[in-house]
Amino acid sequence: MTANASHRFPGGDASEAITWLRAASVDTVRVEWTDLGGLARGKILPLHAFAGAMRDGVQFCGVAMAFALDSTPVPDSGVGGEMGYGNVRALPDLATLRLLAHEPRTAQVLCDVEFLDGEPATITPRAVLRRQCEALAERGLQARIAPEMEFYLLDGDFQPRVMGMPCYGMESRFRLREALAPLIAAAEPHARLLGYHHEHAPGQIELNVAPVEALQAADDLQRLRQCLREAALAHGHRVSFMAKPFNGLNGNACQLNLSLWDHTGNRCWDSEEEALSALALHAIGGLLAHLPELTAILLPTANAYKRLVPGHFAPLTLGWGLDNRGVAVRACGEHESARLELRVCGGDINPYLAMAGMLAAVIAGLDDQSKPGLPLEGDLDSRDLPRLPGDWAAAVAAFEDSAWAREALGEDFHALFGRFQRFELSRYQRLVSDIDRQLYLPVL
Repeated sequence: MTANASHRFPGGDASEAITWLRAASVDTVRVEWTDLGGLARGKILPLHAFAGAMRDGVQFCGVAMAFALDSTPVPDSGVGGEMGYGNVRALPDLATLRLLAHEPRTAQVLCDVEFLDGEPATITPRAVLRRQCEALAERGLQARIAPEMEFYLLDGDFQPRVMGMPCYGMESRFRLREALAPLIAAAEPHARLLGYHHEHAPGQIELNVAPVEALQAADDLQRLRQCLREAALAHGHRVSFMAKPFNGLNGNACQLNLSLWDHTGNRCWDSEEEALSALALHAIGGLLAHLPELTAILLPTANAYKRLVPGHFAPLTLGWGLDNRGVAVRACGEHESARLELRVCGGDINPYLAMAGMLAAVIAGLDDQSKPGLPLEGDLDSRDLPRLPGDWAAAVAAFEDSAWAREALGEDFHALFGRFQRFELSRYQRLVSDIDRQLYLPVL
């Protein structure tokens, strides 16, 4: 399952892009960017209008950079009423131009965003990640990241397509093959797929992709999630990356596998010692030091914290280990495959922000030569060990109060994301749910 190179623009200028699109019989281009919640936003252009978009960008109301998940503008964002709900500009990045396998005659391109005076919009998720990639490059390193995506394949009523808990089950996979086939076909233009299997819950699938440079990894993950949802809808199914869709069943994770490279190869491995390198240990130390401040990014919804249940393969422990799935950071692989697996993230992450936070913590660890302590062993869920923030309110407060996060991720972004999270949290706390009625209405 290799990424289909014919779906990718081979490179060139705007006129060459138009020629390539015409040769592929494209008549529609999706011009897209990603909001704070990780949702795809954009405009649909006829091909004849895309030439102008490549030159001048595509204008949209700037408050869309500060939408809550339901498109309500976050108050005091700085890009809403404060600027008269004026426009900003999305600039297509032709390196991301793709033909879509699941939408005929349609191409998709991802964008960076700037204000109309030409000032980059540094609050956007892609810009936040780009800055971390540049900071790592200043240290002579490149991050390569391979996500492991978990999702539920559901019917049109959001119920699992198969029952039971057939982890790695081949018969359950066979029963889902007709529903999965168009999803895998839709995914192939966007990443080199290494395989997939039935996970530990009914209708739950894990999809693995090859590692690529961090910004491309985030672009690919964003597109993969979107195309899987859309391809499922086209065939009467649903796909959900919700962190904890069902009581009593495993939640959806999105593990991020990180390796650090320079011109000599993978620096996470010490070939002379035949062991994890000192650089990798510093990176782990940085992650463990700053994960509490980043939890609001890695677990960005109230539902995400419901995934942190003992016995359900979710990392409760703020520690690291060698091939131990009970810790926040799992070190695994050897030589070129040596990597650090961040196991905290739920399936509902914003790919750009999760990877940006991860790299910011790694950079801090490298700069400070942080020590991660000894690796943890065995079953850790019931032991008295340091934990991540256990609820959304604590995580949001830790992020807001973090001077390190403010400096590492940028003051403007830090302020906006704090307001975004606080707004979503406040709204959630005031929402009367079916659970409230189930618990209290009959007895009070």
